[in-house]
Amino acid sequence: MTSLADLQTVPYSSDERVNALLDQSAAWNFATNTAGNTIYYTYDYYLNLSQSVDSQVYRFNPSQIEATEKVLDYVSSITGVQFEQTTDIGAALFFLQGDIFEPNTTGLTEISYSYEYFSEDEVVAYEPLATVYLDTVEFADQNTNPYPGSRGYETLLHEIGHVMGLKHPFEGLFQLEDELDTTANTVMSYTSGGAPTESYQQYDLEALDWLYGRDGLGGLYGVNSLYGPLLSSSATQARVRDMTVIVDKGVLAEQPVILSSVEDVVLVTYGVVSERLINALGQSFRYEDISSLYQPVLVNGEFSAEFQNEIADAFPDYANISYEDVINLIGVDNINELLIAVAGQDSNFVG
Repeated sequence: MTSLADLQTVPYSSDERVNALLDQSAAWNFATNTAGNTIYYTYDYYLNLSQSVDSQVYRFNPSQIEATEKVLDYVSSITGVQFEQTTDIGAALFFLQGDIFEPNTTGLTEISYSYEYFSEDEVVAYEPLATVYLDTVEFADQNTNPYPGSRGYETLLHEIGHVMGLKHPFEGLFQLEDELDTTANTVMSYTSGGAPTESYQQYDLEALDWLYGRDGLGGLYGVNSLYGPLLSSSATQARVRDMTVIVDKGVLAEQPVILSSVEDVVLVTYGVVSERLINALGQSFRYEDISSLYQPVLVNGEFSAEFQNEIADAFPDYANISYEDVINLIGVDNINELLIAVAGQDSNFVG
């Protein structure tokens, strides 16, 4: 259940570089004016204009719309949040162009919200609204055609970064050190780190990972999710298991054989297996290529669950027998022959 504190507290992490980009912002993870994992946006309607922008505003032109669609598709690919265009006045995200009064401001994002609650611990409705403005006067040249690699496109990345909950790294409780506060590290910086960028930089990606966990709103990871937010460094990990396997004919052997010193390497990213390799005989094999050719016998020094089931099916009297018990019963010299026999179910077990 969403509380007022959820909406009023910045979800800081243990990494100060990430914290330097975190803001309360729209808090889309708690929004009730989204459709599940989808934020609706429009170029056609607006509600309350910013006092920082002239009242005469315009719809984005075709070039600006094309660039915005590219940025939103990109944001979807790295956060898991979906965006859907609508002409309904119920949109939560708006894009407009007009004269931003501050002469040095090329783009502006303004965020507002409303909410209803029964008590401080029970918010029943929370509806954020975000409006992105591009300047049409001082920065008309770069904003009229914001193609990828241009300053105008970088401005769109920056403003949509604000929409997604990122702040300037030189403001607020946590700030980046001066030498780190450049667009080479974050597009939210005001200090150029070289040519205009077409993508979010390392610190941006880490902060967006923290907020959304790559699976969008209300998923497994991120703020207000099943498992909560994770830093990138802890969200990606390799699990390595030492195994002894019985290899069938194929990639690793010409006939069934016991093969020790095998590593099962599983790369897990945000709880999803992204890659799996079997390291054996000094080579790495894709799990998908050889998974049908071997059977795990020992995993980290004990019978695998799969092989324990083989034993129980073939010889019920020895269900749940340990590897150490088998060694004691038959001796180490006979173990390989026995394991192959059990796996093949064509010979007698001990006893």
